[in-house]
Amino acid sequence: MKALSYESSISRGSIHRALLVAFVISAILLFIPEPMLVKLNLAGVMNSYGAGVSLVYLGVLSYFAVQAISLIWEAVSERWHWNHSQALARAKALAFDNEERAILREFFLQRKSSLILPTEQEAVQRLTNAHILQAIESNEILQEGLQRYAIASSARQFITSNNLRLPVNELTDDDIRYFKAARPEYIKEQLKRQWREQLKAQRRQAA
Repeated sequence: MKALSYESSISRGSIHRALLVAFVISAILLFIPEPMLVKLNLAGVMNSYGAGVSLVYLGVLSYFAVQAISLIWEAVSERWHWNHSQALARAKALAFDNEERAILREFFLQRKSSLILPTEQEAVQRLTNAHILQAIESNEILQEGLQRYAIASSARQFITSNNLRLPVNELTDDDIRYFKAARPEYIKEQLKRQWREQLKAQRRQAA
C-alpha cells in the first residue's frame, strides 16, 4: 500500500510538471508578439496549430483553476470543522457529568495520551459526539466493542483541572483514593484486564 501511494504521488507530480510546462509554452506562443513569432520561425506553427495551442492553454488553465478552488474549499471546510468542533467541545466542557469527568480524569491519572474504552457506553459516545474524544487507529488487537480514544486536539484547551475537578496541586493519597473509587466500573475492569495481561507477560519473560 505504501509503495502504491508513493508511486501515485510521483505520478501526480510528474503530471503536474508536464501540465505546467504545456501551460507555459502555450502561453508564450499565444501572447508573444507576432514579429517575435516570425523571427523565431513560429508564425507558421501558430497559423496551423493556433486553435490547438489555445485549447491546451485554456484546458490547463481550467485544470489548475479547479485545483486551486478545490484546495481553497478544503482549507475552508477544515477551518469550519475545527471551529465547529471547538464550539461543541467548549459547550460540553461547561457541562460535564460525573461519569464524563471520571473518564477524562483517567488520562491524567494514568498519565496516558490514549485509553481503551467501550464504544457502547453512553458517556463515551457523548464525549465523542461533542468532539472531546476521538477514536484513533491502532494496530493492536482489541476485544469487540472496545476502541482506543484520545482527547481531540481541538478540545484540549477546554479540559482544565477546574472542569475535571482535579486539585491544582499534587494529588494527595485521599485524592487518589477518591478518584479511584469514582472510576466507572468498565474502567476498573479494563485496568484489571491490563494488569493481568502485564502479569502474564512478566511471567512469560521470567520463564
